[in-house]
Amino acid sequence: LAVFFTFAMYIYQLTFPTFIMGWVVALVQRGAASMQRIDEILSIEPSIADRPDTVAVKNLRGEIEFRGLDFAYEGAERAHALRNIELTVPAGTSLGVVGPVGSGKSTLASIIPRLYEIEDGRVFIDGIDLNQIPLATLRTSVAVVPQESFLFSMSLADNIAYGLPFTEAHSVEEAARGAQLGTDLAELPDGFDTVVGERGVMLSGGQRQRAALARALALGSRPSVLILDDTLSAVDARTEDAIQRELFDVFTDRTVIVVASRVNTVQHCDQIVVLDAGRIVERGTHAVLLARGGLYRRLSEEQQREEHAASEPAGEPT
Repeated sequence: LAVFFTFAMYIYQLTFPTFIMGWVVALVQRGAASMQRIDEILSIEPSIADRPDTVAVKNLRGEIEFRGLDFAYEGAERAHALRNIELTVPAGTSLGVVGPVGSGKSTLASIIPRLYEIEDGRVFIDGIDLNQIPLATLRTSVAVVPQESFLFSMSLADNIAYGLPFTEAHSVEEAARGAQLGTDLAELPDGFDTVVGERGVMLSGGQRQRAALARALALGSRPSVLILDDTLSAVDARTEDAIQRELFDVFTDRTVIVVASRVNTVQHCDQIVVLDAGRIVERGTHAVLLARGGLYRRLSEEQQREEHAASEPAGEPT
């Protein structure tokens, strides 16, 4: 009986270590598989890199010029996304880009920071071929606020200060105010310290867009080119007007590209181009384009009818 009791005690003592050993073995196997996938990603050579003929340049003023640009996505069977784009954006001015869905607006904006490869002699910044500008200089000089921004699972303040060497409370608060996030802070449980979750799941669509806009504004005067790719599509008209008033100071001495699906978003830009099927079909100021009665005016009238219909109260049930 004493031997059996001793054996049972040993078995009881070995149960937990055996269970832990199995858990550790499974964890190591999962970690090895994850590390293999990470190594595969890190070993991929980027398709866009500095070329041997790179020009030594540290600062860009922001003058952008397109010279007969044609662009088609690699492997795409459809027509070119952009065709014969001839356009000059002087440094320190603003450009509005509007057009129907699929007209090439976001593609045009994505080419400026060289997110896609293009042939030589088609796009120039400060007179330098885009392909000859060092990527570090180009990406530092161009700030892009995409329509679908990525927020990390950390505090709102850290997400806004993502492009800064470290989180600066003053810069974060000023950027949030410019992006009209002030009223939303009161609804967040911990204010700027609120963890927004992976991809910003704790925020609404409009709040995510404004957080991404605040991230660009927090960079201050560092980027000489600011690209807003339909950044205000998920905010209401009143908030959009307030953001635009705050952005007037940001626009000063900076080249700004505003890609928008709503005409009201670009009405204050120095020049506006209208894209249709990858081509520039109209260009001018807001007043000039409305007076011409072309596609720009039709888009404006359609949006006004949609806004008017959305603002009307629902009819009584019959």
